[in-house]
Amino acid sequence: MGKSGHVHFARFSTRALVVTLAFSLFGLGAGGAARAQTMGDPHVVKIARCFITKPRPFSHHPTGTQIDYVNAGPVVLHDVTFQVVYRNAETNITRTFDDVGTFAPNEPVKHHFDAFSDVQYAGATTASCVVTSVR
Repeated sequence: MGKSGHVHFARFSTRALVVTLAFSLFGLGAGGAARAQTMGDPHVVKIARCFITKPRPFSHHPTGTQIDYVNAGPVVLHDVTFQVVYRNAETNITRTFDDVGTFAPNEPVKHHFDAFSDVQYAGATTASCVVTSVR
């Protein structure tokens, strides 16, 4: 501490400290720039509907999961990762899966996945349905 009771940074100017913090917090270093080009903000994907599809006749297992969404971002996406939680009579079951393709901005996407086709059907409602990453 200095004579005035304030903590002093040894040989750091305020400008250098701010620049260093910006690079650290916002990933603006060399590795951060590469990540920014490959990983996007998952919030650009807007999920319109996400539900477990009904079983076929005489079956107790769903036929999968339907997710309808739109890429609300400004660039084409090629990989969207979803995490869906489904509550059946026994427990919460979490599945993570990818939708790979070409998803243009503002174009609706309606895809069916095999996820949850191996569990007991307990209605169409999911406990949670979120996008965890986009590329």
